[in-house]
Amino acid sequence: MAHLVQILLTSDFPAVAAGEEGEEVRAAAEVYASVSHLTTGLSVDVSGSAVAERVKSAIMPFLRCTALFFHGLTGVPPPLDLSSTAVASPGHMEALCSYLALPANIFQLFWDHRESVTPLLQRWCQDPAVTKALKDEIQTIRYPRRRNHLIELPKDYSSLLNQASHFTCPRSNEVERKHPTLCLVCGVMLCSQSTCCLTFLGGEDVGACTAHATTCGAGVGIFLR
Repeated sequence: MAHLVQILLTSDFPAVAAGEEGEEVRAAAEVYASVSHLTTGLSVDVSGSAVAERVKSAIMPFLRCTALFFHGLTGVPPPLDLSSTAVASPGHMEALCSYLALPANIFQLFWDHRESVTPLLQRWCQDPAVTKALKDEIQTIRYPRRRNHLIELPKDYSSLLNQASHFTCPRSNEVERKHPTLCLVCGVMLCSQSTCCLTFLGGEDVGACTAHATTCGAGVGIFLR
C-alpha cells in the first residue's frame, strides 16, 4: 500500500470525465481523494479510470518481484496464467493478485483495512519530504519507472570526432588542455585528465567526470573518451 501511495503522489492525472462507472473506478477515485485531502499540491476531481489504469500499470513491476520472492520463500508454484498471458493484459494482473492473495480491485485494500491504514496515510502524506516533493523542491522518482538506457551514438564515428573537435572547456581556453569526454548516460561533453575542471567534493579535489557522475548517475558513470 505504501508503494500505491507513492504512485498517487508522483503522478499527474486528467480531470474527471462524464460517464465513468464501475466499482474499481469509484474505489480508485475515493482513495485518491483521501490522499489529496491529506496533502497540499495535488489536483482534485481527477479521473478515477485514469487513476486505476496508472496505478495498475505502475504497480505491476513491484507485484511481479513480490511474486518471485513469494515463490522462492514458499515454493508454491505460480498459476499457468502468469506465463501464458501477456504482461500488459488484464488477465496477468488478475493472476498476480490471485497468486498473492490480493483482491482483484487492489484499492479495496484501503477500505478493508481502513482503521490501520488511515494513520499510516496521515503519516506518509504529511511527511516533510512529501511536502517538498510536491513543491518540486527535491527530485522525485515517478512510476512506472522508465527503463534506464545509454544515449544513442551516431553510426558514423567521425561525427563524434567532429563534435569533440569543437568542444571548448568552460574554464580554460588552452587548446593543449582539451581532453573531451562524452557522458554516455546523458550526452554531456566534459573535460577529462586535466586540472582545469577540478571540483572540490567530499573533502577532496576530483575531476570533472567524477563530479558529474555524482549528480548524473548517483556516483556511477560511463564515459567515452
